[in-house]
Amino acid sequence: MLGMLLIAAAGTVQMAQLKTFSDWIVGCDNGLLCQASAMMPETDTSITVTVRRSPEPDASPQVWMRSVDTDIADVVADGHKLGLHLTKNADDAFVVAPPDALKFLDTLRSANKVEGLDPKGKPVGDILVNGATAALLYIDDRQHRLGTRGALVPRGDRPDSSIPAPPALPVRVAVAGSSRPAPKLSAAFVAKVRKDNDCPDEKDPNLVNVDRVDSSHSFATITLICQSGAYNYLSANYVIADGGAPRPAKFDDDNSKEDGDLHYNLYWDAKTHRLDAGMKGRGIGDCGGMQHYVWDGSEFRLVAVEEMTECRGVIDFISVWRAKVVKR
Repeated sequence: MLGMLLIAAAGTVQMAQLKTFSDWIVGCDNGLLCQASAMMPETDTSITVTVRRSPEPDASPQVWMRSVDTDIADVVADGHKLGLHLTKNADDAFVVAPPDALKFLDTLRSANKVEGLDPKGKPVGDILVNGATAALLYIDDRQHRLGTRGALVPRGDRPDSSIPAPPALPVRVAVAGSSRPAPKLSAAFVAKVRKDNDCPDEKDPNLVNVDRVDSSHSFATITLICQSGAYNYLSANYVIADGGAPRPAKFDDDNSKEDGDLHYNLYWDAKTHRLDAGMKGRGIGDCGGMQHYVWDGSEFRLVAVEEMTECRGVIDFISVWRAKVVKR
């Protein structure tokens, strides 16, 4: 059922398929940005590990861990402390120092039991290792690193400089934003939208948002609580040209063409000038899909998609498609 929640994009946009190897999930997008994650047990909470690597020949793996509610200070493998250097970042992840990354990954492939330790040296959760070798090998294969000195699995003598350049990303154009104030939707228009969507009794003004997207257009959302779930909020969405009437917002992916102007969990980020959307597979947000759009002056253009098909504690979704954004 979860797969039905994830967006299928239109035209030539081909989403990568995530693969599961025992307790690890892995995927590489159209630009060969790859990520593998150790999941939590299906019936318990533990520690997740994420490995992300860019496709460039000289790119080093980024590795971090997450725990539900406890700091991680080190890792013990088969009774031996690794002495990792960890830094907690602003996103509450415990990042493994780059010089320790390959040592840690080698341990995940060879050890039978791996646990995280808190600052007092007390075990705070298992790190699942079954599937680690296969997942990391998958990344090496997709990025053409097999047998190179910088491979994640047993390394060879082939120089990293022999790795081919990654595929070129498709280009999407985004128009410049504007600091002009956005207009307000009339009460009559909001009431009509709610009535047309079988939510006539909703009156909360906080469920109506209008944001300026460029010098002559604004974007409006009317959240429809009566049509929403516990953690997926449906909204009717409109574009307003200055001096004009609201019209249904256009998106360039299949989901919007099927659902008209209705989308789930839309949020306009004024700092990044992007529109975020998505569906949660369950309330804690450890599975589902996320989409990101830019405004090109007439419609919203898909520029990135991330997914997590397994509901097993990993909140770091995996990129399955992305575009290069050019501003004009």
